[in-house]
Amino acid sequence: MKVLVLSTCYPRRSQPNSGIFIHRQVRALADLGAECHVLQPVDWSPPAPIHMLDLSWQYGHLQRKDMLAEVEGIPVHHPSVYHPRPSRFFPGDYWERVGRSVSRYIERRPGLRSADLLYAHFLCHEGYAGLISARRLGIPLVAIARGDDVHAWPARWPDRKLKLAAVLREADGLLACSRRLARDALQWATDGLARPFEVVYNGIDTDRFSPAKSSEQKREARRSLGLPEEKRLLLSVATPIVAKGWLELFDAFVSLGEAAAGWHIVMAGAPRNSDDLNLRAEAKVRGLGAQVHWLGCLPPSKMPDLHRAADAFVLASHNEGLSNSVTEAMASGLPVITTDVGGHSEIIEDGVTGRLVSPGDVDALAAALRATFTDYEASAHIGQAARKRALHIGDHRANAALLLQYFDALLCDVRKFRSKEGKIKTCAEFSAF
Repeated sequence: MKVLVLSTCYPRRSQPNSGIFIHRQVRALADLGAECHVLQPVDWSPPAPIHMLDLSWQYGHLQRKDMLAEVEGIPVHHPSVYHPRPSRFFPGDYWERVGRSVSRYIERRPGLRSADLLYAHFLCHEGYAGLISARRLGIPLVAIARGDDVHAWPARWPDRKLKLAAVLREADGLLACSRRLARDALQWATDGLARPFEVVYNGIDTDRFSPAKSSEQKREARRSLGLPEEKRLLLSVATPIVAKGWLELFDAFVSLGEAAAGWHIVMAGAPRNSDDLNLRAEAKVRGLGAQVHWLGCLPPSKMPDLHRAADAFVLASHNEGLSNSVTEAMASGLPVITTDVGGHSEIIEDGVTGRLVSPGDVDALAAALRATFTDYEASAHIGQAARKRALHIGDHRANAALLLQYFDALLCDVRKFRSKEGKIKTCAEFSAF
C-alpha cells in the first residue's frame, strides 16, 4: 500500500520535535510494509536575492531552507504554494491553493501518482487541502482530528467552520486520536457526517519512555540536562502558549506556599509564533524565578532522560485531543496531573492512574499539586499504575497496524463503489447503496 501523508506539521531542522507524533506513526506504518511519502507544503519564493523584495517570499525562502528531505528513512516532499502578488488584486483561499499545488506536484511524479490514498493531518486545514487534492487525483482521502482543529481553530477563525464542515461531509475516512475528540468534532458537522469516526490512539514507545532504574540514573539524567540534583522536579512539556495552561500552573504553584518550597518546575516545549508566552517573565512576576527552568525545544533523543529526571508531571491544558506528553509521562512512571479534556479521562482514572482537574480551575489544580507534593507514597503508587496503564494503550506499531486495517477496509469499499467511469464516488453517493 502506498500512502501519501499531508501535513505541514512535521520535523524540520530548527524544530525536530514538530509533528514528531505524526512521524512516529508514519515510521510505524512503513515498518509494517506501507510505502509512505510525506507532503509538507512550503510557500514559493523566487531565487535569491529577488526573494528580498517581498516579506512572504523571504518567509518562503527561510521555510524551504529549514525543511528536511527525509526523516529516518521517510521521504519528505515540499510542494511549492504560489501566492500571487500583490495579493489584494488576486483574492483566493490559501488552503485551496495548497490543495491545487499538492495535486499538481503529485501528478508530475509517477512514483507518487500511483498512491492508494491521501492521509491528512489534521481535519483542517490539511484536511480541506487534502479534499481538493484527492478529488483532483481520484484517490480517497482520510483525515484525522488531533485537537486544535476541533477545539480552537474553528472557534477562532469563522472561515474554518465551513472548511471543517466540508471535510466532515466529504472525506472518505474520518479518524480521531480519542473517543471524546470524535464526539467533540460532531458539533461542526453541520452538513452531515460522511462516515462514523474511527478512533486510533497515537501509541507510545514504552521502551524509550520508561522509569529511571535507579536514583543514580535519575541524577545522571539531571546532570546531562543541567538540572538541580537535590530538588524535586515537576515537569511540564507543552508549547509556550496560554491555551496550554501555563499561567494557571504558575498561579496554583504560588498558592501552595511552603508546600512547594522543595519543588522546582522544569518546562520544555517548541516555540510556535507571536502568541508565545515568555514563561521566564511570567514566572518571575509571580516570584518563581529561582524555581523554574525553561529548556526550550529539546531533540527527541533527550526526551526520555527529561522524563526520568522528573518526580511528577503536570499539563494544565485548556484543550487536547490526547496529549502525547501525558502518555509519555505515564509510560515513564510519573504521577500525572492533567486537565479533564480530550481523551485524558479515557486513559486516566482519577486518583488511580493520575489526577484529573477541570481546565482553568486553579484551586483544583493547586489541590492536586499539594496531594502529589505531600503524599509521596500515594504518588509513587499512582506512577506505578500509570506505567501499567500506558503499556495497555499500545505502541506505535500496534496502533499503526489498526490504521492499516482501516485503510484496507476503506480501499475495499472504494473499489466496490467505483462509478462506471472509474472515478471514486463521493461519500454522499456511498450512502445511497
